[in-house]
Amino acid sequence: MSYAKILSTLLGFLFLTTAAALTASEEDHSWSLSGTPSSELGENEIYIAVQNDTTLSTVVIIEVHYDTTVLMIGTSSPFLSEGTDFERVGERMDSILVMGSKPLGTSGVVRLTLFSPAKTYPYYHVVAGTGDIIRLVFKVKLGVASGTTTLQLTTMNSKAVLATQEIEIQGMPAPGNPEDFNWSLSGILVAGSQETEIYVLVRNDLWFGNVVFDVFYDSTLLEIKQPLADNVLLVSRAAAMNFTPSHEAGSNYVRLTVSTSEEDPAFPRIEAGSGTIAKLNFNIKTPMQSGETTTLQVKLSDQTELASLTMTAREFTGPSADVSGDGKEDIFDLLDLLKVLGGSVPKSVFSDANGDGKTDIFDLLEILRQLSGK
Repeated sequence: MSYAKILSTLLGFLFLTTAAALTASEEDHSWSLSGTPSSELGENEIYIAVQNDTTLSTVVIIEVHYDTTVLMIGTSSPFLSEGTDFERVGERMDSILVMGSKPLGTSGVVRLTLFSPAKTYPYYHVVAGTGDIIRLVFKVKLGVASGTTTLQLTTMNSKAVLATQEIEIQGMPAPGNPEDFNWSLSGILVAGSQETEIYVLVRNDLWFGNVVFDVFYDSTLLEIKQPLADNVLLVSRAAAMNFTPSHEAGSNYVRLTVSTSEEDPAFPRIEAGSGTIAKLNFNIKTPMQSGETTTLQVKLSDQTELASLTMTAREFTGPSADVSGDGKEDIFDLLDLLKVLGGSVPKSVFSDANGDGKTDIFDLLEILRQLSGK
């Protein structure tokens, strides 16, 4: 063997011996888990931290064991995406690559492999230090109540326990029943007008994601505008829902089918709250005279009535602070305009108090001016 080969072998042995002396296995350090995952994206982090007085081994493979009836992570793919399902945390991880996976044949296990692509020592290692190194993006499953769940951090091969932690979880309550919510309709009829706009509103103290409801109307007076996709719309809190409007020619109702997919961690839903969720545009077949009325109803697909609205046609004689149409200009007109500005009542010529063709904050100022007598 040549002198150069002998020297190379000795230097290689010395390097490996030195590296082994300066690094330690996963079990030689103090690990911890923390976090409060919830059903909401962006508030569901679980952190892995390590306190290591010396550098970690060249390749670190650890596993997080979790309860699949409570938590979920990633998609059906066995591989996790960095930046979406997990990310590296802290300067110590800048030169370290991390591969996340859910090993085939297992359930409730996330495997994390930490290694460095660098070719020069000491960048093969997680340097000594203390603090979080990995953030995992778990999500509490739908319908799981708030409470606690236990996570365990282990090595891959020996399954030696590195940390066990009982953590708080913030679950989402089960969806509410649309029949139990407070539904309403709003709209304005202008005498002589050839069209009108109707809002469907709901006050729900629990979220919901699926409902089929019908809006009934007098088909001798009204007809739904076509095409449906442009004239029957979900709005506001419901705008992101999956939606299918349908209408049979000659019928006296339009059906709104609202649905969601609960398998997507970010599935859309109608959150608890109050306000407009749908807007429908109608043609008026024969313009109505002042004082004439028509009634609309909202019913579930099983014909359970949710709300009704009787609208009376009002004659427009010009801009006025009398938004409510009761023949007076008072605080109730101010409140009615606030409803329009808040999106619970459609805009109309009656809400344009200053006559500039718009309904906005300047109409509010005009009503205040008239109420103050200036």
